[in-house]
Amino acid sequence: MPLSGAATVDLVAFPSDNAGWDIRPDGSAIVASVNTYCGSGACDQQAKRLAVIDMRAGSARWLTAADETRSLGNALWSPDGAFVYYSADKAGADADLGIFRIRADGTDETKITDPVPPAPAAFGQVRSSSRPQRVTTDGLLFWSASAGEKSTLKVRDLATGIDRAFVGDQSCLWFVAWRAAPPGALVAHGTCQSPPPKLTLWDLRTGAQTLLVDRSGIGAVYDADWDPAATRIVAAVAGIAPEGLAFVDGRGGLTPIQDTQGAVSVRWFATGIAYVTFADPRVTPPPDCPFGISTIRFLSGATGPPRTLYSGCGVAGVLHAINP
Repeated sequence: MPLSGAATVDLVAFPSDNAGWDIRPDGSAIVASVNTYCGSGACDQQAKRLAVIDMRAGSARWLTAADETRSLGNALWSPDGAFVYYSADKAGADADLGIFRIRADGTDETKITDPVPPAPAAFGQVRSSSRPQRVTTDGLLFWSASAGEKSTLKVRDLATGIDRAFVGDQSCLWFVAWRAAPPGALVAHGTCQSPPPKLTLWDLRTGAQTLLVDRSGIGAVYDADWDPAATRIVAAVAGIAPEGLAFVDGRGGLTPIQDTQGAVSVRWFATGIAYVTFADPRVTPPPDCPFGISTIRFLSGATGPPRTLYSGCGVAGVLHAINP
């Protein structure tokens, strides 16, 4: 979907049991998790492997070897497109096997993180998992480790193998956005509502954590991003007004952006801000669209007014930016 507003192009359709996908930064290929085996006929106990779809050739190939004991997912391309990072679990069990990296040609599979030890969870379950969330151009891997009911966000220096952990309210949290200079991450976290209510700036030089937004008891933070100069922040928030997109002033203040209600995902580009809305109260879905309408809109120059790039039945996912 060009930001210019030109016609959208359908690339690929995934089955409903897909466990994550990512598009290469140059748009030339998609990596996806594909179900390959259902143990004892129970397809909730799945083995999955990774496949790569070549968008230019229109062909597909397996990236990882066949293995009915593992379930692979949450795949991410490295910024240069040379590697894919992904999580591995035991098929049919909530047991973590760690995070792995493999070359784009399917060689040199390497374990990056050790498995997370399992811990008791709800309803008598014992489970653990790990998930890669972002690989940066300067060699950092943001990843989450979950055991039982607790999650931890970590950043690993891939050159040294040393981890640093986000400290604090960790019942629910995820990486949101990254800036290289000065190095820092935006982290959404807080009590286990979906999504969490807080947004914090994590300074990776000093380890300091600065709470930017706290909507505990009144709303939530869906997403956020920096402008291309990494000096301003826009967030998608819900709950008591403001609701939709808002600029974050760094002191807890939010300046709402008009006519952006229902925003759940946002990306800030050099030419403006793109965002996804779902269940916009201004849009009445037709009877054959029971789950609502998703719309992608664009604010030229980050101010607007918003114009619609795409609208369709169902839930739109995360925005991926490519430079073909």
